[in-house]
Amino acid sequence: MNPQERMQSINEAFDRIANLLFSCKEAAYKCLQPQFTAPVPFEDILVHLTVKNIRSYQVRSSYQGIDLEGELYRWNDVVLVWMTLRKKIV
Repeated sequence: MNPQERMQSINEAFDRIANLLFSCKEAAYKCLQPQFTAPVPFEDILVHLTVKNIRSYQVRSSYQGIDLEGELYRWNDVVLVWMTLRKKIV
């Protein structure tokens, strides 16, 4: 987790926030990795969560100028995140 991600105003326990951010970074990684020859470092993927309701968040993410967006849903201890590229990588 980088300092910008820690400063988000999410009303959750730290370990829960860390779990949600890791899940988002994993989804972004899986979306980005086919585009690169070297592994994408998790610490370089920035994630911003916006609360939609008690069980879901809007997710915006970026890596080296590439923007991604998606949503995060949670049910108890289950987290589902989907991400998509906002612009095509050429």
